[in-house]
Amino acid sequence: MASAPARRIEDEALPPAFSELERVLDEEALALKKLDRAGIDQAAEKKASLLAAIAAARFETKPEHRPALDRIRKSALRNHMLLAHARDSVRQVLSAASDRKSTRLNSSHITI
Repeated sequence: MASAPARRIEDEALPPAFSELERVLDEEALALKKLDRAGIDQAAEKKASLLAAIAAARFETKPEHRPALDRIRKSALRNHMLLAHARDSVRQVLSAASDRKSTRLNSSHITI
């Protein structure tokens, strides 16, 4: 499990949900790299809950929050790219498996 990122001065003014979101994004990145479906699903559930809490809080952002929010944004974008890569990898594996199965089926047909 990843340790929580070190909090910076600008993080102090942010609600704890933002720090938790950053931690969950780090956990999600690890799960995506391992193709750990349970970990990915768990992170998605945590993110949905945290995002709902953040939206309900109607937090007003200030210029000093920008570095922390930029870090969170970059983490989310990183995970988006990891998810796209994982999806493509799974598609390639499934395609290769399907091609092998099709080849085996075609070679087993007997023509008279």
